[in-house]
Amino acid sequence: MAQDQDTGQYSGSGQSSDTHKFIKALFDNLESGNHVYVWTLPDRKTWSFPVDDLNMMANAAHAIQDERDVYFGLGGSTHEIEADKRLHANDVSFITSAWADMDILGPAHKQTNLPATVKEAISILPDFLQPSIVVWSGNGLHLYWLFKEPWIFETQEENLRASNLMIRLQAYINKLASERGWKFDSTPDLSRVLRVPGTLNHKLGNKQPVYITQFDQSLRYDPSELEDAIPDIDFKSMLTGNNHGSFERRETDGSSDLMIANCQFLQHCLHHASSITYGEWLSMLTNVVRGTDGIDKCHELSSPDKGRYTPKGTDFRLSEALKMNPHTCDYIKTNHGFSCPANGCGVKSPCSFSLGKNDQARAKVNMLGIPSTDKVFSEDMLNALSIVKKQDAALYAKTKDKLKGTINLVDLERAIKQQAQKELQELFKEFPDLPEEDLSDSPTQGDKIPFGYKVTSSGINFTKMTEFGPQVIRACGCPVVITARLFNDDTETESIKISYKHMSRWRDIVIPRSMAVDSRKVIALADKGISVSSEGAKCLAKYFDEYLFCNPWIPVQKAVSRFGWRGKEFIFPGLSPGVEIDVDDMGSKHALKGFSTAGDLGEWCNIANEVRNYSSNARFILAAGFAAPLLKVLSQRNFITHNHGDSQGGKTAVLWLAMSIWGDPNVIISSFDNTSTALERRASLFSDLPLGVNEREVLSQLKKQDLSGTLYMLAEGKGRGRGGKVGLQELNTWRTIVLTTGEGPLTNASSMDGLMTRTIELDGGPLAENKELSQQLYGLLPNCHGHAGIAFMNELMKAQHGDIIDYYRRAKVWIKQQYNDKIDSQLDALACVMTADYYSSVWVFGLDTETAQAETKSMGTAIASRLIKLVEASESERAWLEFMDYLGENHEKFSTTYSNTKIGTRDAGNIYIIRRVVNDFLEKYSSAQKIIRAWADQGKIHSKVDATGKLRFDVEKRFGGAKVRCISFPGEFDGLL
Repeated sequence: MAQDQDTGQYSGSGQSSDTHKFIKALFDNLESGNHVYVWTLPDRKTWSFPVDDLNMMANAAHAIQDERDVYFGLGGSTHEIEADKRLHANDVSFITSAWADMDILGPAHKQTNLPATVKEAISILPDFLQPSIVVWSGNGLHLYWLFKEPWIFETQEENLRASNLMIRLQAYINKLASERGWKFDSTPDLSRVLRVPGTLNHKLGNKQPVYITQFDQSLRYDPSELEDAIPDIDFKSMLTGNNHGSFERRETDGSSDLMIANCQFLQHCLHHASSITYGEWLSMLTNVVRGTDGIDKCHELSSPDKGRYTPKGTDFRLSEALKMNPHTCDYIKTNHGFSCPANGCGVKSPCSFSLGKNDQARAKVNMLGIPSTDKVFSEDMLNALSIVKKQDAALYAKTKDKLKGTINLVDLERAIKQQAQKELQELFKEFPDLPEEDLSDSPTQGDKIPFGYKVTSSGINFTKMTEFGPQVIRACGCPVVITARLFNDDTETESIKISYKHMSRWRDIVIPRSMAVDSRKVIALADKGISVSSEGAKCLAKYFDEYLFCNPWIPVQKAVSRFGWRGKEFIFPGLSPGVEIDVDDMGSKHALKGFSTAGDLGEWCNIANEVRNYSSNARFILAAGFAAPLLKVLSQRNFITHNHGDSQGGKTAVLWLAMSIWGDPNVIISSFDNTSTALERRASLFSDLPLGVNEREVLSQLKKQDLSGTLYMLAEGKGRGRGGKVGLQELNTWRTIVLTTGEGPLTNASSMDGLMTRTIELDGGPLAENKELSQQLYGLLPNCHGHAGIAFMNELMKAQHGDIIDYYRRAKVWIKQQYNDKIDSQLDALACVMTADYYSSVWVFGLDTETAQAETKSMGTAIASRLIKLVEASESERAWLEFMDYLGENHEKFSTTYSNTKIGTRDAGNIYIIRRVVNDFLEKYSSAQKIIRAWADQGKIHSKVDATGKLRFDVEKRFGGAKVRCISFPGEFDGLL
């Protein structure tokens, strides 16, 4: 078997040879009369073997591995070990090695502060501490340092000496691990069991093999060598201070006596200190150590066990216990089989009686014992009774019954009320002393703070007067102020801009006003780092409402929901600094971040010039990127340009360049693999800007067929009407030029007429055979973008729009004279792009007007020559040609001998095709009825007016005795059949 030392992955099959070799290496030097053992889970059974029967031990371990996790005791005994017990540490008579356990990052371990590979884990060990044997346990490593001779414990002192060695060894390894940010479990107890190599690890339901990865039994150590080599560690110093990993000491913590007096398990550990198991001892330590006197109390509870207790060893265990979570009541019941009270104690862990405010109060009341006036009316007990009265009505009632006859209950109630008022007054007294100096950097100075609120660097607090006195409620955990009101001209709604201090700096966000004053909605600000709870949310919502009322001078800023023209103003970053874009969904906010500037215009123009002069397709796409703001100026409809062709032709690279006019193309270019609603909202947000949509090929074949409706919607410039809770939602509208790419055409024979006439298809890669230029674009544009659009718009807003319209009209007349067989709407779109090309050449690229005009005409001519002809755009004509092909392919289905399927018949003068066959064929087009009517108008099929005056396109014919409606075609088409 073998293991990859970098990954820890196992390959090969488990072999019993590992088991035999391992057990002999550890125990073969022992003299007769000594015993070692195997221990199994889940049955918790012990299998004892004399050292003379090591082969039997290995065979047994291997034989029972399929259904059990198999472990062995690292320490042995001079007598046979009982079948249902494991050795306690002070019962261990010898050990033959030192050991350590290293977990490796993986699904078997919740903690993430672990090494990722075996190689990483082993690398922390110094040269003087290289292990003799390393075992892969299935989810980590077991390391062994073989002794030159078995360490036989002649006295209890030797047992304690071995225990101290293991504590020091593992503490040293953990110290080395902590320098890498790792934390290993400590397993120094002499009663420890570890997995047997050659068996299976059943954890998580998987049967992972346990096997040897490193074996050198000639590498052996003397315990005294290890004692001298391992640096000494002061465990006592690790117990000082208030912060121990996840546990932090607080002033409100109570004595460990509170938990001991209220927990039957801890009382068990107190009364049976010399006989509890190691696991019970550890569970006790993890809880008791958290009391204010916990360290001393743990030593007191541990010292009766002379076989386990040493001051230094216990300090080590306490330092580890403070880093662990306290063992819960459920853990204690499940792992130690301890029977807690039937209904529980009302706590998750025993230490809650000393740490939690409410549980401390319950513990103190439970410890009341024989009541006396002095004891009951002490300040501490009155505080406890006040809390229990609110939190545990049953215990309070039980306590009053106990006090009845000894204490005047009316006086008690009055004293409890007075004590509660005193506590609130003390709290209120502290409130004004909260620090305020850190708010000198607030973005607002001089604003009035609503009555009852106090804003400090620690947050916002609200003082509420109650029958018991002032009550302080934390509204949120950081300072928050309102810096502006935003009125959205598009939606006629108001939002507010708030500033809050988070992670040492002030941050701004815009939220709807309706969210700010609604406690059910304002809690969502917690996701932004404003720490607010469900209780504090009520106060925070009221704070925002009162803040707006107290400060009517807060400036009102103009806001809009999308880019584009507003009268003569063009809303866009860098062009409209006094206007906010007010959107509330994360997708739109992310897209807005893409409209940014980077690099400089000169560097961008250099590479853009190289691209636009490379091919007419590249120049057209780049010009189309400038053209979207001209749609309103020229009264031009939306249109689509689709560049298709083989991969590696630079289609996406040039789309990146076109979109980099306005911002970071990697952010603002969308994908075809979006819902229709997502594209609709994006188009509305990007109004008067190009909409880049990349790679039609990401769609499945079925989705490609469904794309026509979405594209038609984008070209139409109107979204779907939708209902809301209070009526119709506002209809999304936009002006845009859609720039798309793909390996195949966007339109086909079955496309709607409107889509075909509004789509300019460009065949071929714009940078074909120039991969280097494409790579330059991908490398440059993320760091150089956004300047060209601002430069173009600055000139456009200063220019006389009448001159631009005149140029567009002249371009349109000129191109239509040259190509009068093309579709008018496509020529109009081409003239719009030519206008953008001309003015961008002059305004952005700095060409003189004569050169710009010549280059624009050259590009226009090249593109116009490849546009589809008018006759090719007619849907009825395309359908007719396809249907004729269909009839030719299926001519045998008119034969009288054809028995399976028949699509029509003929007589002396005409051909009759079953109406259902025609309708099924035309289903892929926009309207079968519309096309049939067009065929009738063109004389391609017969029609007649019936007796009711209705124009009909079908006649009845008999097929096998049944009447069937058919379309009648003139006989001259019979040659097709």
